[in-house]
Amino acid sequence: MKVKTSFLLLAALLLVPLGTVAQDISCTPTTAVSKQHRSDLKHRDPASTEPHSATVAKVLQWAAPSGVADPKTRKSKVPIDSRESEVFKLTGDLWRVIVEENDCDFHLELAAPGQPATAARVIVELPQGEAFRTQREKLIEELTANGYSLSVGTART
Repeated sequence: MKVKTSFLLLAALLLVPLGTVAQDISCTPTTAVSKQHRSDLKHRDPASTEPHSATVAKVLQWAAPSGVADPKTRKSKVPIDSRESEVFKLTGDLWRVIVEENDCDFHLELAAPGQPATAARVIVELPQGEAFRTQREKLIEELTANGYSLSVGTART
């Protein structure tokens, strides 16, 4: 099942403005936040930048940043691409959510609104942490309202 909603994409993050708030899941990352790759970028304050409108289709057309395949670059603490410093507001259909055990981030797969289950998707992360608690709780509430639940290491579609 898909859940249609609006999203803000911060670098590789989503902030989900939805309904009432539910409690975040209990998760202890197997990798400490200080040891996670690109931790400073993905755990920065999401309210620090005004969002730009974008579409899932447009994001799917973006070229991969140069050097992204280089493991040393991917572990860097500086932005690989100027878009990593921006916030994007997306509307799309949420097809899948996975809670990663290593960092407790929610990995969300979004397709353009109204597209079938086989459509290309954007994968974004909603990190664990106080700055993202409200957005994570809102996502959980929306999923619960649609008959789904989240637990560590599981996916719901």
